[in-house]
Amino acid sequence: MKQPDAKQARGIPAEYRQGELPEYRGNPLIEAIPPFRTAKELMPFFGKYPHVGNADRLLPPRLRMLAVLRLNDYLEPLHDQFDLVEQIEIVILAGYVQRNPATSDYQKALINLYRKSMAGSICPIQTSGPSTAPSCSLFGISGGGKSTVVERILSFYPQAISHPKYGFTQLVWLKLDCPLDGSLKQLLRTLILRIDEILKTTYAELSTRAGVDELVGWVAKIAAQHHLGLLVIDEIQNLLQASGVGPAKMLNFFVTLANDAKIPFCVVGTSKAKAFLETLFREARRLSASAFWDRMSPGKHWDYFLRRLSKYQWTADPVDLSDPKMSKLVYFHTQGIRDLVVRLFQLCQLRAIRSGSERISARLIENVVSESFVLLRRPLDALRSGNPDEIEKYEDLLSSGLLQLRSQVVAGKGPTLEQSQRAETKRKSDRLRLLSNLLKLGIDEKEAQLAVDAVFSNVPANQVRREQIFSKIIAADLQNPGESLIEHFREAMENGADMIAAPSSGENKARRGAGR
Repeated sequence: MKQPDAKQARGIPAEYRQGELPEYRGNPLIEAIPPFRTAKELMPFFGKYPHVGNADRLLPPRLRMLAVLRLNDYLEPLHDQFDLVEQIEIVILAGYVQRNPATSDYQKALINLYRKSMAGSICPIQTSGPSTAPSCSLFGISGGGKSTVVERILSFYPQAISHPKYGFTQLVWLKLDCPLDGSLKQLLRTLILRIDEILKTTYAELSTRAGVDELVGWVAKIAAQHHLGLLVIDEIQNLLQASGVGPAKMLNFFVTLANDAKIPFCVVGTSKAKAFLETLFREARRLSASAFWDRMSPGKHWDYFLRRLSKYQWTADPVDLSDPKMSKLVYFHTQGIRDLVVRLFQLCQLRAIRSGSERISARLIENVVSESFVLLRRPLDALRSGNPDEIEKYEDLLSSGLLQLRSQVVAGKGPTLEQSQRAETKRKSDRLRLLSNLLKLGIDEKEAQLAVDAVFSNVPANQVRREQIFSKIIAADLQNPGESLIEHFREAMENGADMIAAPSSGENKARRGAGR
């Protein structure tokens, strides 16, 4: 069977810069990737923030509800992410230091690996460096932002780089998610397919009938041939739960990758995978660094997270989630799980816009939770209890509940045409009612029209509350409103008048006051 030509693989044409350290110089794998940056240098560019402005809040409800979906990719850099950012960068560079394809020794070792692997065995690459490639791991609660942060770190590196001068294509990184109930064999096949997809190669055609051990060899060979800088395997707990995947087979894969092919790897998973994998790798001395991300705790970092998130509201009347009462309520219903906070925030905005209330209140949050958090009740109760056994028991259910919430956000993204038309009709009706009531208070027609325009200029189609009217009129920069306008509003409010609703006894009293 004809072998695929690795030289035909595609990637971004390489540009080289001189290595900053002596051991980096002359190594095209290092000189073709961006330089190492500290977390402090990278963090100003690390966040992923949706666009939101005052003009957005003037859009029709259906468009504002669509805009809420911009929060799907929201990422707020936090202090606990700094170490991981630098760790992954260091692992990539450290793995490349001993793999310089420009040197004859490495080329000979690579050719030897290829020939032996074609004969059905693995030939370790003999170099003067460490006996194994560096590695790292990240474990933590579902919804803690592990996958999002790792993907964001990798996004600062090109995935594939073509080196015409040296005749190869470099695969800088590759991230795979372990499929639910998937096997090691399925994972290996998926890995080869992804390489084919990225590099436009045809390796998968040659491995259709291979068993697990043979696939491990194929993966090691292909990864070494394309100088893979880092393999990230996410949702590793799914692999542990798959039938037929024992410790021996899994360890064989990682040992072959790190020892024989010198490919750095990073495993990412929930706390369920942490104890098993750390023990496995510790015994084999294969894990260089490990981190664990727990849920957030109430305090300054939690308040900072809520305060930053609060900026991204498309409701007419935004609220501050870091307000002490609101912060406590949000924490109770999310237990500090970042992804859950963002999804709750989205669902509440969708509900507020659709209903016309245009404001996230404690009651609205309670209603959304009671309807949308059905799968999450037991996992959240377990987290509130602090019982490790109970938390582990419902870990899978927590992950399923988060997936369901993401689906709900997308499914509830827009109101029906009938709802949008009703909201727009109500807006026009509210303007007329307010103008009529102001005129009945004895306010000059021109002055009253200016007041109505001032109120509705920053308020989309929703039910405008009288407190809003009063505060906005006071803040409005009208040309010459006159003190009487403010006095009429003040007296009407003191007597309980709703300035949009039909005239009431309070308004009649205010009208009498206006005539004094």
